[in-house]
Amino acid sequence: MVVEVAQKLQVSNSKETRLETMARTLSHLVEHIGENGHTKASLTYEWYGATWFRDASMVVLGLADTAEIFRNVDKSISDEAQRAASSVLDFLWSSIANHKENMCRSLSLDPKSEEFKKLRNHLPARLGPDGRYFQAALKHGELYNDNIEDGRDSWLRQYDSVPLAVIATEKFVGAFGADALNDETKAKIKSVIDDSISYMVKTYRTPCANAWELDWGEVHAYNLAATSRGIRSALYLAQRLGIKLATANIEQKADEIDLFLEKTLVRNGVLYKSTKSLRGEDVAPQPNCEVDASEIFIFSIFKPNLSDGIEEKTLKAMEKQLFDGNVLPLRYLGDEYFTGGRWLLLGLAFAKYYSEHGRTGDAERIIKYVEDKYMQKGHMLPEQEIVNPASTNNDPDHYLERNGGSPISDLGWSESEYLRASAAYYKAVNSNARSEPLIIIERP
Repeated sequence: MVVEVAQKLQVSNSKETRLETMARTLSHLVEHIGENGHTKASLTYEWYGATWFRDASMVVLGLADTAEIFRNVDKSISDEAQRAASSVLDFLWSSIANHKENMCRSLSLDPKSEEFKKLRNHLPARLGPDGRYFQAALKHGELYNDNIEDGRDSWLRQYDSVPLAVIATEKFVGAFGADALNDETKAKIKSVIDDSISYMVKTYRTPCANAWELDWGEVHAYNLAATSRGIRSALYLAQRLGIKLATANIEQKADEIDLFLEKTLVRNGVLYKSTKSLRGEDVAPQPNCEVDASEIFIFSIFKPNLSDGIEEKTLKAMEKQLFDGNVLPLRYLGDEYFTGGRWLLLGLAFAKYYSEHGRTGDAERIIKYVEDKYMQKGHMLPEQEIVNPASTNNDPDHYLERNGGSPISDLGWSESEYLRASAAYYKAVNSNARSEPLIIIERP
């Protein structure tokens, strides 16, 4: 996408406006997307040359949010965002269709069996350009193929993949209308939507990897909330696309997951991140009493039906434990990925949440920090900044060393979260939303 943004937005000074920055970031984000919708998580880090269902779905959300802002500013930018999002969605639904047999096999298996744990009975979390297993020739002649994970309990078995694809499609249809989906995508959705719902219902109680492909022996709040919203999104899509579902009582199933989420993982009003064992249907397990920054997506995207006060208390716990007075948060306490750091995409996700809840001062501080520190020389954003004072500098897999001592750069998810945060802030300040005092964290 080539757009003379300064001219179209009638910017006469030398300093780039936020709308310009958004437009240029959008233009760069589209570069992550191949002709068939395959969306590389990063254009600079070879391990991230795959499409993650999660990252690509978040990219669709960023494209849709940005298109809505530019619809009345520069329609060519809005149209390009819509076209790119449509392409990504077609790739994701093609990939789900490619793995339909995997999902259907899981439906006939006992969730407690070893066979159920194997990747061949699930969708892989990431995909190659053909929509199947990711394969790559890495540096120094190293070959990698995710298909080697097929026969065991794999970190690539995540249960947010189908829900996020459905949620992203709901967002797209809500923003642009059902007719904006191409006919091929609609046909793919129709062919797998019932199986997708059944798969979500089948898997939500069983352990899998979390949002960061870790702790795959646990049940995670993030995955549970993603699933309940994914089921509701599937019902929305069926209604908008005129699909008669075979699955009955869909809304009730989503409510059951929300109830299970609260009963299982809420203690003293705080929604904690995971539990290691369910220990039987009638015994409430003890949660891992820590919070995880991915829980911000529970409240900003998934929005389960939880009791009053849980969201507020959980947000305060995340701010206290993970921000600790900093502008950007940790993923979770003890994170040592690339020796540990503070994550741009998560800080920006909080900024979006803050704007939507009237805390525009908090949101602006995060957005401006990212712009000033990382967007002066371009619009490629890193995954994180390696400034975690709590880090033990323990990097057993030598990620940082293998990447030349730098964190992963040009992360499409970070760039998408910048767009989402900026769009939410733009809406808030242009609707005369009240700006609260600049308070990022309540100190103990």
